[in-house]
Amino acid sequence: MGDSNYIIDCCGIVDRWTANFDGTSGSHTVYFQIWRPSSGSSYELVGQNSMSVSSDGEQSISVGTANQITIKSGDRWGWWTSGTDIITYKKGGGEEDDNYMMSLSSTNVGDIVNWGSATIENDRSYAVRVDTQSNDSPTFTNLPSTVSIVAGTPSGTQLITVSVNDVNTDDISTLSVSLVTATTKYNFDSSTLIVTTSSSLGTTSSVDTLVFTVSDQCSNTATSTFTVSITNEPPEIHGLPSSNSISEDETVETLLHTINATDPEGSVTCTLASSVPSSYPFTVKMIPSTTSYGVYSDSSPGFSYNTQNQYVLTVECTDGEFTDTGTFTVYIVQNTPPVFINLQNSTSVSTTSAVGSNAFTVLVSDAENDDLIYSMTCDPSPCPFNIYNSGQIQISEDLSTHTIVGYDLNITVNDGRNTVGPSLLTITIADLNDPVVINNLPVTRVVAENTVITTSVFDVNFTDIDTSQSHSFSMSSTPTDGLTYFFIDGSSGLVSVITSPDFESLATTTFVFNVTVTDPVTSDSGLMTIQVTNVNEAPSFSQAAYSLSTTESVSGTIIGTPSFGISDPDSGDSYTLTLDCGTETGYFSMLGTTGEVSFQSNYDLDTGSVPTSVSCTVNVTDAAGLVDTAALTISIDDINDNTPIFSPTSYVFYVNYYASVGTSVGTVTATDGDIGNYGILTYTLDQSSLSAEYFSIDTSGDITVKTSLVGSPLGYASTITISSTVSDSGGLSDNSSVVITISDTTTTSTTTTTVSYLKFIDDPKNIAWLVVSVIIFTVCFVFAGYLFYTCHGQNSVSSIMKYGGRSKKARISKVNKRRRSSIYSIDDNFDTINRSVRQPPPPAGMILKILYILLVLR
Repeated sequence: MGDSNYIIDCCGIVDRWTANFDGTSGSHTVYFQIWRPSSGSSYELVGQNSMSVSSDGEQSISVGTANQITIKSGDRWGWWTSGTDIITYKKGGGEEDDNYMMSLSSTNVGDIVNWGSATIENDRSYAVRVDTQSNDSPTFTNLPSTVSIVAGTPSGTQLITVSVNDVNTDDISTLSVSLVTATTKYNFDSSTLIVTTSSSLGTTSSVDTLVFTVSDQCSNTATSTFTVSITNEPPEIHGLPSSNSISEDETVETLLHTINATDPEGSVTCTLASSVPSSYPFTVKMIPSTTSYGVYSDSSPGFSYNTQNQYVLTVECTDGEFTDTGTFTVYIVQNTPPVFINLQNSTSVSTTSAVGSNAFTVLVSDAENDDLIYSMTCDPSPCPFNIYNSGQIQISEDLSTHTIVGYDLNITVNDGRNTVGPSLLTITIADLNDPVVINNLPVTRVVAENTVITTSVFDVNFTDIDTSQSHSFSMSSTPTDGLTYFFIDGSSGLVSVITSPDFESLATTTFVFNVTVTDPVTSDSGLMTIQVTNVNEAPSFSQAAYSLSTTESVSGTIIGTPSFGISDPDSGDSYTLTLDCGTETGYFSMLGTTGEVSFQSNYDLDTGSVPTSVSCTVNVTDAAGLVDTAALTISIDDINDNTPIFSPTSYVFYVNYYASVGTSVGTVTATDGDIGNYGILTYTLDQSSLSAEYFSIDTSGDITVKTSLVGSPLGYASTITISSTVSDSGGLSDNSSVVITISDTTTTSTTTTTVSYLKFIDDPKNIAWLVVSVIIFTVCFVFAGYLFYTCHGQNSVSSIMKYGGRSKKARISKVNKRRRSSIYSIDDNFDTINRSVRQPPPPAGMILKILYILLVLR
C-alpha cells in the first residue's frame, strides 16, 4: 500500500503475473489482485487473476483478453493466498518497504476493505512482479453511416442509435460517447445514445454531418461521423385558376375563395403576388381558426362597375424554398336603381293621432337589397311629419291645435349609388277640435297637518264646447313630493288628501300644483297652491313596555334609566316624566327630565314584605297637557348581604370511647339574615389536627361519630379541639371552636361557652390506674405479712427474693404474647414459684396469681 513498487503509475491492462514460490507442498491457489483507493484507508478490490501453484520456483501466468484487468494510475497491486504465504521473500537489509499484510477470509471483486488495521512489514522484499501494457482504443460499430429524411420530418423522430465496443471488456461499461458537432437541428441522448430530430430542423434541403467521439476510462478515444441528408419537395396549389363575383355595392370584407395548397414537408405561406390591373382592393391571408389561406375583398373596397368590372389576381404559395402560383378572377356586378311601389299617393290623419304614430309607409323595391336612404320636402313648410330610412312617415307634432287642412310631401330615395324621385304624397288632417278651458284656477288652499285621508281639498271646474267629448284630469307638483300627500281623481277633477301630512317632517309646507284637464284633442292647465299648517301633537314612547333590573339596596341608589326614546312631533316642545308603581310607589322615584329611576327608601327582600318584581306605569306629558303612557317592570334580585353567625361561638361536647358510628355528639347552630338561596347554610368540621376524620356534621349542625374511637389514638379521658365552619351559598362564613371530651361514660353535652377544667378525680384514666394501684398495694401488703407469718423471718425474705427473681424472668419471656397466652404462662410461673417457696398454702398462691394478672392487664 505504501511501497512505490506496489503503486501503479499508468493506465492500461494487466498482461502477466510472475512470482517465485517456496513451500508449496501440495496444490495452492494464489490470487493476484488490483486494489483501488476508495476513501481514507479503504480500498476497493477492482480485479483479480488466480494461479494454481503445485511446485516451487519462479512461475508466470499470462492473462487472457477476457480476464485482463483495467488499471489506473494510483492503483495498488498485491496477492492473497489461503494459509501460509508461498511467495518467497528476503528479510533484512534495513529497507523500508511499507508492505502491508492483513488476514482476509475471502476476497471478491467489488469488496471495499479498510486497511487501517493491517500489519506493516517494513523489512521484506518479495519475489513478485506484474507486467502491464496499454489498453486498446474503443470503436464505433455502426458509424460512419448516412440517413436521408424529408424537410418536414417531425421533431423527435429517431434517426440512429450509436453503437460502440471495446476489446478490453473492463472498459465497455466506462465508455463515454459525445456529440462534438454543435447543432440545434438534432438532439443526442448520451445515456441511450439515440439521435433524434429537434423542432429547428428547417424546411430547406441540406446535408448535415455529425461528429461523435467515444473514450474509455484511460482516455483512449475514437471519432466517427453520421451524415443526415435533408430533401425538400415543392408545394402545390389545387383548384386554380378559378373565379367569383361580388357586387359593386359591397362594403364589408368578404371571403371570395379558400386556397387549397399542400406541401409534403408541412405548412406553406400564401400571398397575393400581383393583379391586373396592378391596383387592387384584395388581400390573401389566413382564414381565422383554420390553417388555410383565403382571398378576401378589402373593407370599403370602392368597387365601381363603370370604372373596373373585373380583376385577375395571381396567388403565390411557398414552403420557404420552392413556390407554386395560380390565378383567381373577380367579376364586379353592377348595381340596379331602387323603384317606388306606392307613390304617387294620398292619405289622411286624425287630430287625435299621437306624436310618433305612423301616418304612411313608403314602399321601394331594390334588386340588391341595398341600404336605402329617404329624404323629403314639405309644402307648406314646416310640416308636422318626419320620414325615416325604414320608409315610415311619422307624426312629429301634436295635431290637435293645427289649423292647416293638408300637406304635400316630395319624397326621394337613394341606394348608395342611385337617387330616385321625388314622388308626391299628400296628407290631409281631419276632425279639428275646440279647446277645453279651466274656470277656477289659480287658487290657494290651507290644509292642517294630520288632516284625515280622503278629505276633499279642491274641485276643478271647466268648460268645453265639444260636450260629447270625454275629459281627464292630472296634476304635477313643485316640489314633487306634494303628490305624496294630495291626489286628483282623473275622471272627476276632485283633489283630496291621500297621506296625512306631518308639519314637522315636511321639507316645505307650501306645494304648487299644475292642474291639467284634457279632452281627446286639447288641454288646459292652471296653478293650485296648498299650504300645510301646524297643530299641537302629543309626545309618545318608542315602545309599549320597558324593564329595569337591579338588586336590593338602600335609599338613593340609582336603578337605571330606561331607553324610552320619547318623540314629540312638535319641535322644541318640552315634556315631563312621572312614575306610578301602585302600593310600591313610595320605594321608587323618577327624574322628570331624564326618566332616571332610583330607590326612594331602603328595599330589603330579606324582610319578606316587598316583591321581587314591581309593575309601574310611566306617563309623559307635554307643555300643552297631552299625555302618553308606557309600562315599566322593575325586577329586584336578592343579594348575599348577611353573614352567617354561630351562637354561641364555642361548644363543649362529651362522647363515650365505645360509642358506635352514628352516635350523636352534639349540635352547633348558626343563623343568617338572608332568605332564599343565600340563607341556605352548610356546616363543615376541620379535623386536620387529628390522625383521621372521627366525626361528621350534617346540614343541621348535628355532629356524629363517623369512625369508631376504639383502638384510635384518641384514648380515654382525652380532650380534642376542632373547628366548625358554617357557610352560605354566597361564600360568606363563620367559625367556632368545638371541644370534645372522650370518656367511658356518657356525659350530657352542653352548649355553654364556659369550658370546665377536669379535676384529678374526674379524669377516667386517673381513676383507672389509681384503682389498680390501690389493689396491688393492698395485695402486696397482705402477702408480705402472710410470708412473714408462715416462713419465719429470714426464710421468708429469701423466699420473696427467690420468687421475685424467677417471676421476673417468667414475665419477660411471655411479654409479647396475647393476653390468653400470658395467663397460661402465669400458671406455669406460679407452679415454679410454689415449688421454690416449698409449697405455700393455697391462699398465698391464689393471691400471687391474682396479683400477676392485674399487672399484665394494667
